[in-house]
Amino acid sequence: MAAGDNNTLITGYEFTQDTLKASTDAAFTQKMQMGPMTMLDTDYVTNRYVEGKEITNAVFAAMETELPMDFTMNYGVRYTFVNSKLTNASALRNGHRTTPAGTTNYVNTPVDDAGSVGSNNESRPVFNLGFIWKGIEDTSIRAQWSQGFRVPNLQEKFLINSMGGGTVYGNPDLKPEKSNNFEIGARYSGTYVDADFAVFYNLADDYISTEILSGSSSDVYRYVNADKAKTFGTELSLNFKVNEYINPYAFFSVIRRKTEWANGVSTYDSGTPAFTARYGLRTDVPLFNGRWTTDTYLRSSTAKKTYSVSSDETTRIAGYTTFNFATAYHFGPKKAYSANFEVLNITNQLYGYETSIYEPGRRVNFKLSAKY
Repeated sequence: MAAGDNNTLITGYEFTQDTLKASTDAAFTQKMQMGPMTMLDTDYVTNRYVEGKEITNAVFAAMETELPMDFTMNYGVRYTFVNSKLTNASALRNGHRTTPAGTTNYVNTPVDDAGSVGSNNESRPVFNLGFIWKGIEDTSIRAQWSQGFRVPNLQEKFLINSMGGGTVYGNPDLKPEKSNNFEIGARYSGTYVDADFAVFYNLADDYISTEILSGSSSDVYRYVNADKAKTFGTELSLNFKVNEYINPYAFFSVIRRKTEWANGVSTYDSGTPAFTARYGLRTDVPLFNGRWTTDTYLRSSTAKKTYSVSSDETTRIAGYTTFNFATAYHFGPKKAYSANFEVLNITNQLYGYETSIYEPGRRVNFKLSAKY
């Protein structure tokens, strides 16, 4: 909507509802010789069922104002209201556990192994202000400030997640993250290459992290709020235009993050890898009145360390590189329909984002989508 000769105003309302319904079975088997005539024998299956939803309502207004000397100013406000609710978190166990003291049989036995029900509401306005200069052909230079607001999701607040041999507990007392973000960057769009480079600095309060649960082993964690987090780094993206069908590309990010805790402890071992990258080759060709696209790419990350205040321990997750392939066929009026197929982690790399949770191995996804 035009608001005068040099102003453009965009307003809107956003509604999102994410629903969670999940039933999982986790088998546990352990046999251990305790003595000449004694065996520790554990064999059971735990069925977990969780149900909940997260509803987000947001209103926003964004203004763009054209200024003299090839400058443009962007500024706006967004108000977000989030309702999170977990209505069911139950777990039943079937099997047995035999110890020197005797045998315990589990028959649909309730156990505290899924999480806890609960709900909460969080809301906050955030603002942004930025300037763009386009005084050089094919180039734009920007400087911007924005605020962030991230509400912890259902897993971080209420659920117990056990995968890869470890456990992460939710924390109903988690606060939302609030941040101020600063960025200076430049974008170039030429005949043979598109490039974007940025330097950023982020100041976050109540940063959501994890720490080893006090009194537990090193593979049992809980989500917690750090007092503050300071993040700075650079990003570079490149897209090469070999021809209209083939585009090699690369994205690189270098980040340093320091977390500061209320007890005065500060550390760069914040669970953030110093270097991440995605690089590969995209193709886009006409086929049978539609478009066939492919994306063959690698994703890489260096190792990361995480310091736990409660246990005074530092854990390390190794770096990784995964090989992936995705393809899609777009068809119909205005190419509104697509069939998507992807193979992820083709080399079956063992890796994880959290110490206690490994990511899936080789896997295949198929998706049909439509735009209206």
